[in-house]
Amino acid sequence: MPAARHRTFSLLGAAFALATAVISFVGCASAQVVGRGNGPPLIAILEIASSLDSVQTLGRDRQGAIVTNRVLASILGGFNEQINCTTCISAFGEIGSFSAGVHGRHAITDDLSVIGGIAYSNYRSGAVQVASIPLGAASLRYDFTELGISRPYVEAGAIAAPAGRANFTRHYLVGTADLSGFASAMTANYGAFGRAGWVYRFSPRDEASIGAELSHYWQRVGAYAETFSPINPVPLVNGGGTDQINIARFGAQLTHLWSAAIETQVNLGIARSFGSRSGLIATVAGASVPPSLGEYTWAEYGARVGYRIQPNVIVDAFADGTLGPRPIGATVHGGLAVRYTF
Repeated sequence: MPAARHRTFSLLGAAFALATAVISFVGCASAQVVGRGNGPPLIAILEIASSLDSVQTLGRDRQGAIVTNRVLASILGGFNEQINCTTCISAFGEIGSFSAGVHGRHAITDDLSVIGGIAYSNYRSGAVQVASIPLGAASLRYDFTELGISRPYVEAGAIAAPAGRANFTRHYLVGTADLSGFASAMTANYGAFGRAGWVYRFSPRDEASIGAELSHYWQRVGAYAETFSPINPVPLVNGGGTDQINIARFGAQLTHLWSAAIETQVNLGIARSFGSRSGLIATVAGASVPPSLGEYTWAEYGARVGYRIQPNVIVDAFADGTLGPRPIGATVHGGLAVRYTF
């Protein structure tokens, strides 16, 4: 039997079994509406079917939260900057998803640079809202400058958001009634990536590059239980677990110096998830409901305009985000930075 058909039959079977089990759990709130014959109450069937669907949505939104965390961390890794430049440090703040921090790079040699930073972030992905999470990123980039104006580069790094609080909201319907469950838990996010690409300095004012990236991300979510109430007659209990996702990305960027004072940079990439696994261990009315995850393709973009107010001080306005289907979605994060070059 094909996997999709087997999953459909499993969910239908779970819905019917849970509808019977929920009678004693929900009590009089659901038992007041009775269907024909000896079957389970009609209201219970509707509650369970919609609640099961909300588990699938929640699992996918947790997948989207990993991508949002990745986008915010990319700023710390120089996403809106050229591949090869001097040692610098930058303080920034952005909205869309709030993030504020510092990042920079240090040129150890003409070829080797260390890049990274730290930030304090809040972000949302559908029904998942992460608040007050520290975020860090670091990488090593090797640019083969001795090969001339057209040359390869390689990079490897990691990101970490070790402790934050996440709020989870589910919405499900019974007729025209909008029901919802709410809970919160501790969360932590980690990732590792490798990149390889080609940079071309085709004039003293211009740098272009292309590159490919492979990365893996982990998102640990602690255990939590929603509260039973009239607006949440089918609460969810989550046993805690780790979401995982692999991402392959291919992108290009262009930096142009218009004058001694103005610089622009744009970049665009296409990303694809694969091998995604959900750590959501959802129990509804005593039965386990495993969410099924899809794989997605989306665009990641960025842009920056820098204005040099002093020989070593630059003010940057930047934006970055994603374009894709839910749970990735169309997102935009914009901000300002003050950069000091050495």
